[in-house]
Amino acid sequence: MLKTLFGEMPREFGRKRVFVASWEEFTDKMRKYNGLIHCYATIYAIPKARQYSGAIIDKIYLDLDQEEKALESVQKAHKILEMHNIMHTILFTGTGYNLYIFAEPRLLQNPKQALRQAQNYIASICGLSIGKPDEADVDEHVIGDIARIARIPFTRNIKHDPARWCFPLVENMIWGTHQEIIDVAEYDKVPSCCILPDKEYIFGERKLDLSAYDSEPMVVDEMFEEVDITHLEKKYGKDEYTQFVKPIFPFIQELLYNTRCGYHDRYFTILCMKELGYPMELTTLICQHYWTPQKFKHCIGEEGQIQYLYRRKDLFFPKPQTVRDMGYKLSKRDIEMINKLYK
Repeated sequence: MLKTLFGEMPREFGRKRVFVASWEEFTDKMRKYNGLIHCYATIYAIPKARQYSGAIIDKIYLDLDQEEKALESVQKAHKILEMHNIMHTILFTGTGYNLYIFAEPRLLQNPKQALRQAQNYIASICGLSIGKPDEADVDEHVIGDIARIARIPFTRNIKHDPARWCFPLVENMIWGTHQEIIDVAEYDKVPSCCILPDKEYIFGERKLDLSAYDSEPMVVDEMFEEVDITHLEKKYGKDEYTQFVKPIFPFIQELLYNTRCGYHDRYFTILCMKELGYPMELTTLICQHYWTPQKFKHCIGEEGQIQYLYRRKDLFFPKPQTVRDMGYKLSKRDIEMINKLYK
């Protein structure tokens, strides 16, 4: 499993990002420093030191670090990824969990944008929220980060006393408890469950093709050239916006009125209006009015989230139970309106 995830070279080792050119040099450093320092490596192989734009993107990385709650998120994601036959593996880091989704190795034209969109896609189908580490399922800092370092499997997390092993999970451990996994991680020697063939840790058969996400990153100025809302701003006064909000799902109305615009709040808000037939320009206008300026700018300027969701014809508003599983409270009216989308 170590070579499956980190076998391609060159890459960087440790927090000081020491450049290592060969597998032998990489494993030598692992043996030398394991248990003495936190052993990290760049997730992606790179051609030269600090040359992250040339990274070969062969997997999608999500960091779930809320300890016990994170295991529930991992279980949910594992179940959905298996349903889609998407190849993935799960590592316990000693504290939380790293989820790796395998992709066809590619040198992409826009690797950061492709990675960001692929991570957003995986999070959306798995019902995972993205945001601050202590609030959301997935740490927002890993999104689009092609220079990211991650803990190397079969090394010790020395943050804890006793130190804990970082290791991949077999099927029965995924459905165990967080404490049971910790108990195994605190063994003095590498646990026996860590020396099995790779097939015991890899689930699903289908690798993702990231070329579908390899598009030019959007910037704010380009967005307003593409989605011109100035004519709508002139047509409607601020007091008239409520007429557009009334027909949408009640829980989405609450998100707007309370300026809730975290990643999944935005995702559901945009998808709702798209499903109800709102033009992209009108959706943009409403979001600009109700979201904070910072989140609106982030959404359209850095993520291109509105344009992306309108462009995707294969994304649909989730069923009520999926929305509830993500922590949203639905009224009877919400459920009725959502179910109508499937008739």
